[in-house]
Amino acid sequence: MTVIPHEPFGTFHQQANTLRDHGYVVKEFANSSPVALLGDIAFGPQQLRPQAPGGRATSFHPHKHWIDSEGNQHARYFFDTTSTPDKNMFMSATQTWINQTCIRFEKLPDGPCAQNMSEPAICVGSFDGCWSYIGMIRPHGGEPQHMSIEDGCYTPASAHEFGHALGSHHHHSRPDRDQFITVNDEFYALEPTKEDIQQLRGKWAQSTLCKKEQVVDMPIPYDFRSLMHYSSTAFGDDDFRPILVTKDVRNQYMLNYHFYADQLQSHYDLYVVNLVYGCDKVWEDACAKNGKHTPKCKNFGYVGKKCECICPVGYEGTTCEKKTGPLFPLMPKAKVLVEVKEAQLIDLTKETMSPKNLDGPSGRFEFYQFLTVVVDGPDNNTQAVITVIQTVGDCKELMENYRTNINNDLVEQDCELIYMWGLSSGGRLRTECSSTMANNEPHGPWLRSKTNHLDISAQSSYGYRYNSPEMSMHLIKLKLAVEFVPMPRKALKVEKKRHDSNSGPETSAARMVSAGASGNSVVGLIILVGLILLFAALGIYVRERLKKKKNAELEDGKSSVSSSQEGDSSGDERKSGDEDGDGQDGEAKEDTKKDDTKEEEKAEDR
Repeated sequence: MTVIPHEPFGTFHQQANTLRDHGYVVKEFANSSPVALLGDIAFGPQQLRPQAPGGRATSFHPHKHWIDSEGNQHARYFFDTTSTPDKNMFMSATQTWINQTCIRFEKLPDGPCAQNMSEPAICVGSFDGCWSYIGMIRPHGGEPQHMSIEDGCYTPASAHEFGHALGSHHHHSRPDRDQFITVNDEFYALEPTKEDIQQLRGKWAQSTLCKKEQVVDMPIPYDFRSLMHYSSTAFGDDDFRPILVTKDVRNQYMLNYHFYADQLQSHYDLYVVNLVYGCDKVWEDACAKNGKHTPKCKNFGYVGKKCECICPVGYEGTTCEKKTGPLFPLMPKAKVLVEVKEAQLIDLTKETMSPKNLDGPSGRFEFYQFLTVVVDGPDNNTQAVITVIQTVGDCKELMENYRTNINNDLVEQDCELIYMWGLSSGGRLRTECSSTMANNEPHGPWLRSKTNHLDISAQSSYGYRYNSPEMSMHLIKLKLAVEFVPMPRKALKVEKKRHDSNSGPETSAARMVSAGASGNSVVGLIILVGLILLFAALGIYVRERLKKKKNAELEDGKSSVSSSQEGDSSGDERKSGDEDGDGQDGEAKEDTKKDDTKEEEKAEDR
């Protein structure tokens, strides 16, 4: 064993710190180059220089293939002796590729990853998680590239990582991805910590697009069932809002179907690998040497080891020339597809479902059920509304058998029944779980669309905890009352129309001016009426004040006259005193008389 010399731009530890400074999750190894992780994809320091947080490894470039110096399809691997990889799981996953490709996998003696190799090789260890590089990264040997397969990396996950090692990127990263699915990366689970921000970078990187020059130009159909495709809620939060939404809701269930069924490589996964590695040519040559004729396969078929065309689903015949059905027919556990175009009651309780595990190695898959509903009304001025009529009471006896467990674990298992609904073409689906859809309340929820179209993709695995496939079926079989109601914005829309036949149709600007003028007239009329009422009230107020003042003055006049008369009478009865006194009294009387006369004249004038 030879210790690997330091890379040109610093020690291994310095390289790791540089990668961390740029936001990567980094794995360090003794006497070996660090690994930067973006999700389950590994990158070496040299691949990310000088700094490329958004950089992407290429997929299926010529130097990424495991082709040896003699031109043979040849991959070497060994197990790391400084860790404890799950060897059985790795071998099981490797066998799935050996059986269906021409690539030869050579087992080398086990040893530490930190050693020089004369040929490129994969060092399989347990390095915290399930991850791999994309393709062969050191074609001339030297330090082997790491792959992590630890306990818990079940066979499909391990086969997925080996798909990366062979050169395959995630299928949902292909350049034309946006034509088929929407990625809602804002729904990723996130905690406000530095470590989680690094994890988020990895999640984001796995959902970005590859450039056209990074992938082999091979126009295969978009494969919703690819081993290299993530499920709809991968990296999502516990509210189960879908991260990946198909443009056509009829394809939505497939993203989770292959995942929960533990399905392995799809036809198109094998088609790409075999054609890129030239396996079809290898098998054609072998067939020719044995005197066997090989047909020219059509419609994404390819020649296999038995010198016959291997056809995709939907085609058959010697050369796959006969079309027999759709490329993606409904899977056995997802046969329920209901499409309606008018108001009606969808009674899912009458639909047939199978409790058996019909389509996958996973033993738990018998507890899963999937269904799809597509509502498409004929009138664009209406919006689709579904009233959910809950049917959980129909399986009351079944539910009572597990009532204690359900009550205790309801929070944890709430979303083991999921109804995703909305507008799939718009990329957004809401999620309702059993606490909303199957709580047996008198009135079920409403699902209201903004248009005359509404999509539903539902799945149930509720019976998994209680070993009851029937429970999963009962809870997903709801009754859905579909109706179409007028859109409020359409029903309340008012337009002013002109009747002048000589003026022609009104423009939007003219209608706006007309509406503005009409509005100003109304405002002016309101102001005028207000002023009239104000002046009328003011006139009444002034008149009442004058009337009160006049009455008050009349009362004052009467009081003065009465006082004068009383003074005259008392003066006649008094006896005269001395002459001076009599003179003064006479003058006072005369003055009083004059004043009384003036007051009477004023009163008469008034």
